[in-house]
Amino acid sequence: MDSKSRIPVWLLCLLALTAVMFAGVVYAGVAMYQDGVVDVTVREKRPGGNNIHIIVPGVLVPAALHLVPKEELKQQLRGDSREIEEWLPVARIAARELARIPDGPLVEVDDHHDHVRIFKRGGVLVVDVDDNQDTVHISVPIALVRSVADNLQVSVGPA
Repeated sequence: MDSKSRIPVWLLCLLALTAVMFAGVVYAGVAMYQDGVVDVTVREKRPGGNNIHIIVPGVLVPAALHLVPKEELKQQLRGDSREIEEWLPVARIAARELARIPDGPLVEVDDHHDHVRIFKRGGVLVVDVDDNQDTVHISVPIALVRSVADNLQVSVGPA
Protein backbone atom coordinates (compact mmCIF):
# COMPACT_ATOMS: atom_id res chain seq x y z
CA MET A 1 0.00 0.00 0.00
CA ASP A 2 1.52 3.33 -0.96
CA SER A 3 1.39 6.55 1.04
CA LYS A 4 -1.30 8.11 -1.20
CA SER A 5 -3.93 5.45 -0.35
CA ARG A 6 -3.47 5.56 3.45
CA ILE A 7 -6.11 7.22 5.63
CA PRO A 8 -4.65 10.04 7.72
CA VAL A 9 -4.37 9.29 11.46
CA TRP A 10 -6.24 12.46 12.39
CA LEU A 11 -9.22 11.27 10.30
CA LEU A 12 -9.21 7.88 12.02
CA CYS A 13 -9.13 9.61 15.43
CA LEU A 14 -12.01 11.87 14.40
CA LEU A 15 -14.07 8.87 13.24
CA ALA A 16 -13.35 6.99 16.48
CA LEU A 17 -14.32 10.03 18.59
CA THR A 18 -17.55 10.44 16.59
CA ALA A 19 -18.42 6.77 17.13
CA VAL A 20 -17.81 7.06 20.88
CA MET A 21 -19.94 10.20 21.12
CA PHE A 22 -22.73 8.58 19.10
CA ALA A 23 -22.64 5.51 21.36
CA GLY A 24 -22.91 7.79 24.41
CA VAL A 25 -25.96 9.55 22.99
CA VAL A 26 -27.60 6.21 22.17
CA TYR A 27 -26.86 4.90 25.68
CA ALA A 28 -28.33 8.05 27.28
CA GLY A 29 -31.43 7.71 25.10
CA VAL A 30 -31.89 4.06 26.04
CA ALA A 31 -31.42 4.87 29.75
CA MET A 32 -33.99 7.68 29.57
CA TYR A 33 -36.42 5.45 27.67
CA GLN A 34 -36.09 2.67 30.26
CA ASP A 35 -36.49 5.00 33.25
CA GLY A 36 -39.21 7.07 31.60
CA VAL A 37 -40.05 10.65 32.40
CA VAL A 38 -41.90 12.45 35.15
CA ASP A 39 -44.48 14.73 33.55
CA VAL A 40 -46.17 17.46 35.62
CA THR A 41 -48.70 19.91 34.21
CA VAL A 42 -50.52 22.53 36.29
CA ARG A 43 -53.03 24.95 34.79
CA GLU A 44 -54.58 27.62 36.98
CA LYS A 45 -58.11 28.44 35.87
CA ARG A 46 -58.20 32.03 37.08
CA PRO A 47 -57.78 34.78 34.47
CA GLY A 48 -54.08 35.28 33.86
CA GLY A 49 -53.34 32.06 35.73
CA ASN A 50 -50.12 30.18 35.28
CA ASN A 51 -49.60 27.20 33.02
CA ILE A 52 -46.68 25.08 34.14
CA HIS A 53 -45.42 22.02 32.26
CA ILE A 54 -42.32 20.20 33.50
CA ILE A 55 -40.81 17.06 32.05
CA VAL A 56 -37.93 15.48 33.97
CA PRO A 57 -36.06 12.36 32.87
CA GLY A 58 -36.76 9.69 35.47
CA VAL A 59 -33.08 8.81 35.72
CA LEU A 60 -32.42 12.22 37.31
CA VAL A 61 -34.70 11.68 40.31
CA PRO A 62 -32.70 8.90 42.07
CA ALA A 63 -29.50 10.69 41.08
CA ALA A 64 -30.74 13.86 42.77
CA LEU A 65 -31.67 11.89 45.90
CA HIS A 66 -28.12 10.56 46.08
CA LEU A 67 -26.78 14.12 45.99
CA VAL A 68 -28.70 15.14 49.12
CA PRO A 69 -26.65 14.32 52.23
CA LYS A 70 -28.41 11.87 54.58
CA GLU A 71 -28.20 14.23 57.54
CA GLU A 72 -29.65 17.12 55.51
CA LEU A 73 -32.53 14.92 54.35
CA LYS A 74 -33.22 13.78 57.90
CA GLN A 75 -33.21 17.38 59.14
CA GLN A 76 -35.60 18.49 56.39
CA LEU A 77 -37.95 15.66 57.29
CA ARG A 78 -37.50 16.38 61.03
CA GLY A 79 -40.14 14.56 63.06
CA ASP A 80 -41.74 13.16 59.94
CA SER A 81 -38.83 10.80 59.29
CA ARG A 82 -40.12 8.27 61.83
CA GLU A 83 -43.56 8.22 60.18
CA ILE A 84 -42.01 8.08 56.70
CA GLU A 85 -39.74 5.25 57.80
CA GLU A 86 -42.78 3.29 59.04
CA TRP A 87 -44.65 3.75 55.74
CA LEU A 88 -41.76 3.14 53.32
CA PRO A 89 -42.14 -0.66 53.36
CA VAL A 90 -45.81 -0.19 52.45
CA ALA A 91 -44.85 2.17 49.61
CA ARG A 92 -42.27 -0.31 48.33
CA ILE A 93 -44.80 -3.17 48.37
CA ALA A 94 -47.45 -0.99 46.73
CA ALA A 95 -45.03 0.01 43.95
CA ARG A 96 -44.08 -3.63 43.37
CA GLU A 97 -47.74 -4.68 43.21
CA LEU A 98 -48.65 -1.76 40.93
CA ALA A 99 -46.16 -3.12 38.43
CA ARG A 100 -47.95 -6.48 38.48
CA ILE A 101 -51.58 -5.42 38.10
CA PRO A 102 -53.21 -4.75 34.72
CA ASP A 103 -53.71 -1.25 33.40
CA GLY A 104 -56.84 0.54 34.53
CA PRO A 105 -58.37 2.88 37.09
CA LEU A 106 -57.19 2.69 40.70
CA VAL A 107 -59.10 5.61 42.27
CA GLU A 108 -61.93 7.75 40.92
CA VAL A 109 -63.51 10.53 42.97
CA ASP A 110 -66.20 12.83 41.60
CA ASP A 111 -68.16 15.39 43.53
CA HIS A 112 -69.73 18.69 42.57
CA HIS A 113 -66.46 20.56 42.07
CA ASP A 114 -63.60 18.06 42.27
CA HIS A 115 -62.64 15.24 39.96
CA VAL A 116 -59.71 12.97 40.82
CA ARG A 117 -58.53 10.04 38.74
CA ILE A 118 -55.58 7.82 39.56
CA PHE A 119 -54.86 5.05 37.10
CA LYS A 120 -52.16 2.82 35.74
CA ARG A 121 -51.31 2.93 32.06
CA GLY A 122 -48.40 1.08 30.52
CA GLY A 123 -46.11 1.03 33.56
CA VAL A 124 -46.94 4.62 34.48
CA LEU A 125 -48.93 5.92 37.44
CA VAL A 126 -51.13 8.81 36.28
CA VAL A 127 -52.87 11.30 38.58
CA ASP A 128 -55.39 13.76 37.13
CA VAL A 129 -57.07 16.35 39.35
CA ASP A 130 -59.59 18.88 38.13
CA ASP A 131 -61.26 21.34 40.49
CA ASN A 132 -62.60 24.89 40.35
CA GLN A 133 -59.14 26.44 40.66
CA ASP A 134 -56.67 24.15 38.90
CA THR A 135 -56.17 21.26 36.54
CA VAL A 136 -53.23 19.06 37.49
CA HIS A 137 -51.77 16.13 35.57
CA ILE A 138 -48.88 14.04 36.93
CA SER A 139 -47.43 10.90 35.40
CA VAL A 140 -44.63 8.94 37.04
CA PRO A 141 -43.09 5.63 35.98
CA ILE A 142 -43.98 2.96 38.54
CA ALA A 143 -40.40 1.70 38.52
CA LEU A 144 -39.33 5.20 39.59
CA VAL A 145 -41.78 5.17 42.52
CA ARG A 146 -40.18 1.96 43.73
CA SER A 147 -36.66 3.32 43.21
CA VAL A 148 -37.45 6.47 45.21
CA ALA A 149 -38.97 4.40 48.03
CA ASP A 150 -35.83 2.24 48.08
CA ASN A 151 -33.57 5.30 48.13
CA LEU A 152 -35.58 6.95 50.90
CA GLN A 153 -35.45 3.72 52.92
CA VAL A 154 -31.67 3.98 52.86
CA SER A 155 -31.66 7.74 53.52
CA VAL A 156 -34.01 7.94 56.50
CA GLY A 157 -32.56 4.85 58.13
CA PRO A 158 -29.79 5.18 60.74
CA ALA A 159 -26.88 7.27 59.48
